[in-house]
Amino acid sequence: MPLPVFALLDPTMMRPDAMGPLMIVWAFVTSVFLFTLWHGRLSAQKFAPVAAGGILGIAASALLIADSGAAYAVLSLVAVIPTIVAVSSPVRMTYGFVLLSVVTATLVSVLIASSIAPMLVATGAIIGAIIVPVFLVLALRHSLEEILERQTRLNSVDPLTGLLNRRGLHSRVSPLLAAAHASDEPVGVLLMDIDRFKEINDCHGHLVGDGVLLSAAATIQRIARPGSVVCRFGGEEFLVFCLPGTIADLEEYADSFRAAVAENSPVTISIGGVFSPLVMSDGQDERDSGALRELLEIADRCVYQAKANGRNQIFVEPSAPVAWTHDAHDQDLGHPNSHPYRLSMAFLSFSGFQTPRQREVTRVNAGDAA
Repeated sequence: MPLPVFALLDPTMMRPDAMGPLMIVWAFVTSVFLFTLWHGRLSAQKFAPVAAGGILGIAASALLIADSGAAYAVLSLVAVIPTIVAVSSPVRMTYGFVLLSVVTATLVSVLIASSIAPMLVATGAIIGAIIVPVFLVLALRHSLEEILERQTRLNSVDPLTGLLNRRGLHSRVSPLLAAAHASDEPVGVLLMDIDRFKEINDCHGHLVGDGVLLSAAATIQRIARPGSVVCRFGGEEFLVFCLPGTIADLEEYADSFRAAVAENSPVTISIGGVFSPLVMSDGQDERDSGALRELLEIADRCVYQAKANGRNQIFVEPSAPVAWTHDAHDQDLGHPNSHPYRLSMAFLSFSGFQTPRQREVTRVNAGDAA
């Protein structure tokens, strides 16, 4: 931007009749600078033409300078733009700007070189100045993304049992409820509480208590059907979110957990379950977490009832339909051709879940094959 001032102070530094083109380049670069300053943070779509214009402006400025040393110094500024692009833009866009910078710098270097040897040295130095910082930024960015992804997983997983924690469960609520709505299936919640766990901690210590938790968690995870989400809900409580076909199916599922823990662990569990249809609501007072909270409150009451019945029991009850408010972009969730519907069904397929109708077809086909 200050190049026209230098040209006025020393006209010999510019090529003949270069002031006119230089002022055009200056006006363009200044407008790009003001555009960026006005918008503050640019999206990738807005930044792409700005960055490309910056590279072309630098190249044009270098061509207008008479002294080759000063021209190469200005041309080296093209290395800055791909490095900025590499910080947060898509990798493909970064590679595109690296290529544009290298090609532009090479062409300009050939045009302003006084001889072959300086041209080769200067071109090699500029290409190195373009590629090396971009490589370092991309490597650092990849490392940071891995660290953030690992941290996100750790924040969602219980460190003792390896199951999801409450945060991990809530992060899965939206796709689970969307999948339930997409498959037109009721939802089921099983809340499990280890019987007399406080007595184990008081009599044998927390180390033994941790061992009991690990044993129960491993059994619950082993019994869980594909498509179910299992989490350690807190303390000695575990939760399973599933899509059962009928309340009888949910009761059978709950009893399989109860029996397996009693057989394979030194403790028993009491299980409260709730079976509820899912309905869409246009209200704004209920969100995904609101629907889950309502189901959990009912399941918690059922756990108390199971314990009141003598512990090592299950108590499952149906509930009224639970209202779930979807986001605006999920308005067409129930339509088979909608994008959210396809995503939901892909989630079900990936997790191994089958609806009761699909399971019935599978059993019939297996019988035919036999």
